[in-house]
Amino acid sequence: MKRREKTVLIIIAGFFGLVVIVNVGFGLFASKKQELNDVDCIVALRRLSTALAAYALKHNGEYPKKLSELNTEFACEPLLSRCPITDTAYQYLPLVNLGVLFDIPLLWCDGEHGSERTKYNGRSYLVVYSDLSIARVPAVNLSFERKWLQDYQAVLESSSNERLVKLRDMAQNSSHPLWLRKLALWRLGEEQRSDSVALIEPFFDSNDLAFEAAVALAKCGSPLGVLKLFEGLKSDDYDVRRVAYSALKNISKEDFNYYPEISPSIQEEVIRKWEESLKKEFK
Repeated sequence: MKRREKTVLIIIAGFFGLVVIVNVGFGLFASKKQELNDVDCIVALRRLSTALAAYALKHNGEYPKKLSELNTEFACEPLLSRCPITDTAYQYLPLVNLGVLFDIPLLWCDGEHGSERTKYNGRSYLVVYSDLSIARVPAVNLSFERKWLQDYQAVLESSSNERLVKLRDMAQNSSHPLWLRKLALWRLGEEQRSDSVALIEPFFDSNDLAFEAAVALAKCGSPLGVLKLFEGLKSDDYDVRRVAYSALKNISKEDFNYYPEISPSIQEEVIRKWEESLKKEFK
């Protein structure tokens, strides 16, 4: 009898011990899960965006077609192609290169983290834009942006001549968001065709698109808008200087050792010489 009671006590003690172990294990697991928050996803996206920038700088401003083309050469830390919180694959849509001055979605997380839902009264996403900044965007906003990007992709799949006209029409349409109009105009310049010039020229007098038109014209080999590009060389904004410099190099034989990384205030003489040289060249 005593042996049986002892056995029962051992079984009961073992059962409660197992319950304690399970609870402790579950608690540790839950604690670990709670430790993962938006910051973990932001860090993963930031590492990807840094690697994208390094890749683009090495490949003439072009982003890779797929995230899988990135490797440890472009990152000090492991790169994740999936959200560390929800295990959702990151969405990647490389429609532009590093030379644009407007922001469109480049990379985003479709995973629902939950911590920011109430703030936006619904779902929201972490998005990396083409300037490689990261922002939390309400789902409805990103939905509209994705729709516009799908329309833009459809235009790119048109035949060559039809594509030029559709891009011009997209840039003209004032009901489109400004970034989409800039995107269409930028693409017209990227086509680098002489017959694009007549389609781009009307935008040169636009209040919103004049600089983008000047860049696009330069990429097509037209000197129209050169003065506006030289204004860009004098800008306090490094990105504006970088894009203006790249466009001017497209139509100029000499850059007089201008460096967009250096403040324009100490390159005034270089800018003046370059400007005078181009005026003579296209006189």
